[in-house]
Amino acid sequence: MVYTHRVGVDRTSGMVFPEEFVPVLPASELADGKPARVMHNGVPILLVRRGERLFAMAETCSHFSGPLSEGKLVGDSIECPYHASRFSLEDGRVINGPAVHPQPCLEVRTQEGQIEVRRARIPT
Repeated sequence: MVYTHRVGVDRTSGMVFPEEFVPVLPASELADGKPARVMHNGVPILLVRRGERLFAMAETCSHFSGPLSEGKLVGDSIECPYHASRFSLEDGRVINGPAVHPQPCLEVRTQEGQIEVRRARIPT
């Protein structure tokens, strides 16, 4: 099961996110409360605006590769449309399984009218 179907494997493992901030979408194109998928170098990224806050994480569900941008927002979390795994937008932690691996989160900001993302820095 693990080798043939990748059951129990983190589907986000190996995704490469930008080291420095890169623009991925004009800020005016991200609607409040509507998940959006953007791409950077072939890697799908989920963007969500909740009021004044922006969130960014791997768009591919760590459980079975579901498209999180097609999921539904539940408070400050996103629910995968495939198997209802739910992840915190704040830090990617699993709120409800069957996922066991958290979603990689990215740093996000708005600069000169563009939403920009980069790989999250680990605090030292």
